[in-house]
Amino acid sequence: MSEKTVKIVTLITSVIIIAIVVKIVAFIERMPQCSCSVPTETLDRISFLEKIIIGFGGFGILYQLYSFNEPFSTKTGLISSPIYLGVLLISFLVYTLFAYNVNDFRRSLSGGCECADTWEKTAMYIQAIYYVLMISFIVISALFLLSLGALSFKSGPNRNILIIMFSLIALGAWSLFGGDLNVFLDMAMEKTMKTEGFECGCNLQEGKKHK
Repeated sequence: MSEKTVKIVTLITSVIIIAIVVKIVAFIERMPQCSCSVPTETLDRISFLEKIIIGFGGFGILYQLYSFNEPFSTKTGLISSPIYLGVLLISFLVYTLFAYNVNDFRRSLSGGCECADTWEKTAMYIQAIYYVLMISFIVISALFLLSLGALSFKSGPNRNILIIMFSLIALGAWSLFGGDLNVFLDMAMEKTMKTEGFECGCNLQEGKKHK
């Protein structure tokens, strides 16, 4: 299979995935109309995170179109760049928070909530499982590389990778010992709504007051 064929398949797959995520967002925004007992703030968080994921996907499609005629070998240098590592950390945070809140959604659903029994819910669960596998792979890889002592504290790409890995492990430890990851997410949502006029469906603070 040629490189261009792989890129075309990747573009088509990315468009399909974004379309599915858009449907999931619509499903989440319809949930308050159901009689289910899912907290409003959980729905807001999932919707917010899905919109970030859509943004990532859209940016990825634009980048693939921009670099369509470039061979894969020219992109290998990006892996150790600070921009790539920053995107990796942000993606890790988004995927972790998404899986975290989808699990809250799953636990909050009442057994007789028929209006939530749709393919969008199943797709969202599959998406969360996929992200958990990705998170596990990243953390295991980070621990493995650190245990081998493959990275040094010298300046340059190795130092950036080391910082990213320590950040990922610290985040996992925070969650493992009872830290609420949504503290960071709520701060980001509140800041975004104030500065950009982002609408997530309801006022998060009001939802907390009525909790």
